[in-house]
Amino acid sequence: MKSTKAALMDARLEKLFDRMEANRTALLSSLEMLSDNQLAYKPGGDPWSINEVIQHLVLSEQGTHRYLMKKNQAASLPRASLAATLRSIGLTLFMRLPVKFKMPARANAAPGGDIPLSQLKREWEETRQNLRQFITELPSERQRVLIFRHPFMGYFNIYQTLRFIEEHIRHHLKQIRRIREWKDFPVGASEKR
Repeated sequence: MKSTKAALMDARLEKLFDRMEANRTALLSSLEMLSDNQLAYKPGGDPWSINEVIQHLVLSEQGTHRYLMKKNQAASLPRASLAATLRSIGLTLFMRLPVKFKMPARANAAPGGDIPLSQLKREWEETRQNLRQFITELPSERQRVLIFRHPFMGYFNIYQTLRFIEEHIRHHLKQIRRIREWKDFPVGASEKR
């Protein structure tokens, strides 16, 4: 007989997910008052606009979710080791450095086209709901296995994957701040420079 009780997310995963979600919400809230012109502005030293940064984050999380779903179908997966922990820590430290680096082509998350922020918000919300459902339904024995492959740093368990998503947003938040601080950043209707 199937249980009617809703699945509950592991407390540690829920804490990570909630923190990740708070970061996403804060980021999107910080963009609410920007005009379309400001969201589309590309400074000389940055190949992406703010909208394209958001599109990249959405594409990245969609790809992460698809990969998790695919990998979770495997009959067995290796358990995460100390090496995965060290790779995760290394990635976090690397992403916090004040340097720019190119996204690997195999990440398949390059923005393309002019997509309105409102549509990106909807897509990101849907992706997060899908990710939440995946995490909630992930059996406890799968929480410590290598279930996600980062293009540079290799395989991570679900905890390390969520930390990567959180750091990824934090990293691109710095990029958005740089764009907004650019000397030629357009002045919006509601703000003065």
